Formats: sequence, structure tokens, C-alpha cells
Amino acid sequence: MPPKRRRASSSRSPSPKRKKVEKDDSDYSTWTVQDLRAELSSKSLSTKGTKKELIDRLNGKEPEAPSPSSRPKRAAAKKKVESDDDDDSEEAPARAAPKRKAPARAAPKRPVRNAAKNKRNYEGSSDSEDDQSENSGSESSQEESVVVNRGTSSRARQVKKNPWIVEDTVVYHVPAESNDSIKLAAFDMDSTLIATKSGKKFATGRNDWKWLFPEVPEKLKEYHANGYRVVIFSNQAGVGKGNTTLEAVAGKIMDLSADCGVPIAFVFATGDDKYRKPATGMWTFLEEKLGKTFDLAESFYVGDAAGRAEGWKPGYKKDFGCSDRKFAHNIPIPFHTPEEFFLGEAAVPFDWRGVIPKDVPTSGKFIDNEDDLASSSQEMILCVGPPAAGKSTFSQTYLVSKGYVRINRDTLKTQPKCLKAAKEALAEGKSVVIDNTNPDRKSRAPYISLAEEFSVPVRCFHFQTSLELAQHLNEFREVITNGAQPHVPTMVYRMYNKNFQEPEEDEGITQIKKINFVRNHPDDAHKTVFEKFTERHS
Repeated sequence: MPPKRRRASSSRSPSPKRKKVEKDDSDYSTWTVQDLRAELSSKSLSTKGTKKELIDRLNGKEPEAPSPSSRPKRAAAKKKVESDDDDDSEEAPARAAPKRKAPARAAPKRPVRNAAKNKRNYEGSSDSEDDQSENSGSESSQEESVVVNRGTSSRARQVKKNPWIVEDTVVYHVPAESNDSIKLAAFDMDSTLIATKSGKKFATGRNDWKWLFPEVPEKLKEYHANGYRVVIFSNQAGVGKGNTTLEAVAGKIMDLSADCGVPIAFVFATGDDKYRKPATGMWTFLEEKLGKTFDLAESFYVGDAAGRAEGWKPGYKKDFGCSDRKFAHNIPIPFHTPEEFFLGEAAVPFDWRGVIPKDVPTSGKFIDNEDDLASSSQEMILCVGPPAAGKSTFSQTYLVSKGYVRINRDTLKTQPKCLKAAKEALAEGKSVVIDNTNPDRKSRAPYISLAEEFSVPVRCFHFQTSLELAQHLNEFREVITNGAQPHVPTMVYRMYNKNFQEPEEDEGITQIKKINFVRNHPDDAHKTVFEKFTERHS
């Protein structure tokens, strides 16, 4: 048996410690991969690749395309994006362009990483001098960063100086070259002036567009030459939701303007508020910014959301809504569809899609016997009806004024707190009105049990306001309070409708009264706002 060989001891000396490289803002090679990726993300550039590729990308070089054999196989993942209407364009992420040899550029100065002093969000808060100048009506943007809200989080994005201005939930731009006119040739953008070049529903990038019809650019030139100010008013909730970027949408409009040779002003709404069509917030916003009152007789609006039915033209689907036609009607100015305006086609039948505010009755009885509303004996009244059905106004006017204690979940926030407040009032010998939606037996039962505990009768006031009318009142309430009372989301109405159970006496209710809605306006301004069309998608 051969002897075991003894392992030779290593004579190598231990490796010297690697000298720490100090980070140099002018030399990306001294940066960590994490810092490089953070920098690329702030410039809306791809953060994928090796350290060398990241440095090349920051230096303006495009990454080298891998050979087919070296490309890893990955499963394609499709990202579903939702939009509340076709105006809200959403951009798909663009692929990284293949690398081409390019001369190296000097490394750019690293921007200030703390953007807290010059950021702004779509809620209108502003700390920087630039935001203050915008809020005072300045028509040039000196922003260094924009914060895009994504739910409860926000992401700072480094952008170049741009001509458009963000104020509140509105983005706008008025070119210096546009006609200083009070006559507006106003348009929606998507499916009105342009369509996607790719044929997809949503654009894949800023350049994925083509004119909807060949006649579009010539028509824009014609109206500009005739002294009209050409303006785009568009809903772009995709920007506010983070589904697309401000630069992609606003930049696209700048591209349209350059392509047709017409200076196009634009205003678009990124939120779900008073600016969103069919509300007229964008129109009045532009009037205030320009210090002008537009000529309603000479101005007009063109849009594709016109309430047309399925097959309004052979092979065409129904319009997704009627918000463009309602927007024009609310201003009020003449309205045209793209086919009528650009192609000279005849008008087709349409449906307003929802309640027609002017048709809501202003006279008649809301109840058969008004003298029977309040009782001289202690009792509990349970209201039943969807949000914004008129329950609170009714309760305040006819019951609280007679000594009833109003119990409202919007104020108290939880059902246990509502039950506690009701119990305290009943214990004091007072009558109570439960001013909640109370859609089903389950939600009504705890209050009926409480009334039985105090041996007081329960009456039910069932409000007959339709869901369509209640949703209109919901929008009206937000506008008339200037946003102080925000609209209730559409989902809440769907849930009410899904859970609704007709109130019955066998629940422990002694009497059920049906309350009709009859509108009553304190002044003409109140009436004017009420009679404007509304439309809600979220």
C-alpha cells in the first residue's frame, strides 16, 4: 500500500483587503449597481442588464442586442390594464432598442436625488417656486420632477423642462402661436382625431398613432386659418392612475401639432372629479387661465362618445358612453361626431344613456299625507334607499326639525357607534331616524331589535329614487359642494342593488311609507347645475 501523500502547505500570503472606491458623481464606474439602477429608474430608462450595460445606457449608448442563441427563454406575461373609458389612453412599456455603436458622451452631472423640494402631485400641493408660478397662471413649466400617484405610494420621476403645466388634477398647455380667439374648435383626442397605428385598443407608446381620417389635418388647418383657437379637451385618467405617463400623452399632442402644422392647445383631466367630462370643469378652467369668455355660438366640440347604438353604422359597435355629447350640451355649444364633422356624414340616432335631469319632476307630492310624517309618540324611523337618494335632506327637513335625533353612519362611521347613539337617544325618551341605506334585512335587524328593547314602534320610509337618479344626485352633490362632499363610487351602488331586499312588516316594522323624489331648488344657480348631464364610470 503506497504511503499517503501529505498535502503541501500553502506558501501564499493572504489577499490584501480591496481598497474602497470613493463614489464620484461624474464617473458612473464608481457607482454601485443599485445606484445605477436607481438613476436609470429616475430617468424612466430600463434598469436591466450588467453593470457595463447600465453605465452605457446612462452615457447615452444603447445596449447591445444579444445573439439569438444567448437569449434566455422567458414566458410572455400579459399585463391587463383597465380604463374607465376610451379617452383614457394607456401606454404599453416599450422594448429596449438594440445597441448601435455610438461615440461616448461625457458623463452627465448626477441630478439631486432629494426631490422633496420641487416635487408636486396631482392633488394640487406645491412647495417649489415653479409650482407657485404655475398656480398663479404661468404658462411655462420649470419642473424638475413630477410625482405620479399609484394608490397610496408615489414615485418621483426625473423629467426635462416641458411646456405643459400640471395644476390640481389638470394638465394644460396653450402655445404662444395659437390664435388669440374666443372661438374654439374643440376636440376629443382618441378615436376622434387619431387612432392607434398598431390597431390595438391602447397605444403601445407615444408614437403609436395615426390620423383617424386623412381629412383631419386639413380640417384643423382650415379652422386655424379662419381664426379659431384649436383645443383638445380629453379625459386621461390613465395618467392619474399611473397606467401611462404624462409625457406620453402630452408629448403625443405636441407631435400631432407638429405634424399638421397647427398650434394645438390642450387641457386634459387626470382625475375623477369636477374636471372630468361631461362636467364642464376643463372648459371653465381654460377660460379662467386665459382671462376670456369663449363665444358659445361660434365654438363647437367634436367627440366619439356620442351615445350611438350598436350597428349605428354597418360593422360598428355602440359608443362606450355619451360623455362627449353631454359635455357639449352642458357648456352649451354645438356638438358633432368625427364622422359628421370630418366626413360630412348625416347624424344618426343616439341615447343620452341615463337620467335626463330636466325631466325630473319639480312638482307633485313626495308622500300621500305629509301630516303623517312625524309622530307625537316616541318611535324609530328606518330609512331605506341608495346613497344620495335624498334621505338626509328629507330627514333634516321633516324629522330633525320636529325633535327626532338623526343617526347617520357617514357621520359616526361604524354600525356599533350608530347603535350606541340610537340607544342613548331612546333612553332619553327621544325619537330617532336611522338615516342609512339599510338595504337588506340583515342591516335593519339590529335597529329593530333595539327598538323592541325600548318597546317603541318602528316605521320604514322607503325612498323610491331610482339608481340612475341617485347617481345623478351623487354627482350633483359633489359639484354643488365644490368637491367638499366627494361622489360615492359606482361600486357602492352595485353592492346596494345586489343586496337590496324589499322592506316587509314581518321584520318587526309597523308601517312602510314610500317617499317619492321631487326636486326643489333654492335659486336659479342651483337649478342650472342640477340640470347638467352627468356620467360616472368609477
